[in-house]
Amino acid sequence: MMISKKALGFATIILLSVLIVISSGCIGTKTQTETKVPKETISREALLSNIDNETQFGAIWEMTLMNATSILAKAIGKSVVTKTKVLTYRKSEGEKWESYSIIKWENGTGELYMKMEVDNKTQPYRDKRMFNFTVAKRMAYPYGELLLALSDKIKFNETTENVRCSQENCILHIVRKHGQDEFGDITGTWRVEYLEANITYNPQTLEITKASIYMVTNLGYKETLKCEFIRKDLHKLEKELEEKYHEIKEE
Repeated sequence: MMISKKALGFATIILLSVLIVISSGCIGTKTQTETKVPKETISREALLSNIDNETQFGAIWEMTLMNATSILAKAIGKSVVTKTKVLTYRKSEGEKWESYSIIKWENGTGELYMKMEVDNKTQPYRDKRMFNFTVAKRMAYPYGELLLALSDKIKFNETTENVRCSQENCILHIVRKHGQDEFGDITGTWRVEYLEANITYNPQTLEITKASIYMVTNLGYKETLKCEFIRKDLHKLEKELEEKYHEIKEE
């Protein structure tokens, strides 16, 4: 299979949420006007730190990986984070493969149940490991992608940003070019050449409500990410993911 190695490699990227990005289609609306806000209020690092310190929220996201001519992989994910439990579901697919997985973390232990289908052959996988709440939480949403967009620890030759605010929220628009950091995985070594992100947040609480990112690597691959964070009626999403957990576990 010509595509399998690369596709499965990028599936690994998607499943582990090592990178990712945002589609650039949400850059403001007619009802929004650019507002001068104190720099510290819209600090990229402050937004990242805020969600990294939250202990109760849900996330729903979708990702796409492309090369110059075609879509290589698509993925969707859902998760719920509480102080005592984290549930994370992912489904990914490419031309000749499909995978889905659920991770349940409780009492310091994470259980993974995964099914991978390649050329109509299904292979199950399960694992159980001990890790802390911070690790479990960062696995529950595209943390790596937000890190690329928001953290000054990830070095780029150029970063520009501006903010637009309405009565309800603000959108921080970020463009970063020519990344200096190299990352490695099954597909090889790569750098981010271009990243564009729109981060929607509550200016009073700094809670991120939506993230949209578009990224291009030096190898010519493109990724898009759209992610929504949920903080109301989490019990509905938690119930759905608990059912997914038992369904996949018992298959």
